[in-house]
Amino acid sequence: MQRETLHQGHNLANLSNNIPNIPSPIVTYTAPERVSWSILDKTVVKCKLRDAGGIEIDGDSSLIIAGMSPSDRLPNEIDNLTYDAYENLDWGQQSSSLFQEDLKLDIVEGGVVIPEQHIIVVMLDANLEIDWNESQISFNVQRERLAYA
Repeated sequence: MQRETLHQGHNLANLSNNIPNIPSPIVTYTAPERVSWSILDKTVVKCKLRDAGGIEIDGDSSLIIAGMSPSDRLPNEIDNLTYDAYENLDWGQQSSSLFQEDLKLDIVEGGVVIPEQHIIVVMLDANLEIDWNESQISFNVQRERLAYA
């Protein structure tokens, strides 16, 4: 397995605008054919989310990491992070282990496997509509190439 960083500029990222005050997808990543991803417990999620005017979303906003199969109608929540942990940290501080404790996912049983063609969904419940020209997100997954007989 190797580490892969998923972010808003990743070639598999499908960005969308959230709907203010309604939990809604902001980015999805579909695992490619013959690849599975694992999201491990204590994975650090870095983000800065702002609207078109550069105003950051409220600290009581929720960032939801979820997964879904191609046949699911709705994603299944993996973890939910409150944005207040991000509000006072710049991107550089979020990279420091001194500030990361509240930026880590808490996943039961050590992690979640996202099989090929399944989807990681990042959702946001926030007061503002974010603008991807002003925002960024990043987290790591473990990538495993699948061998077929």
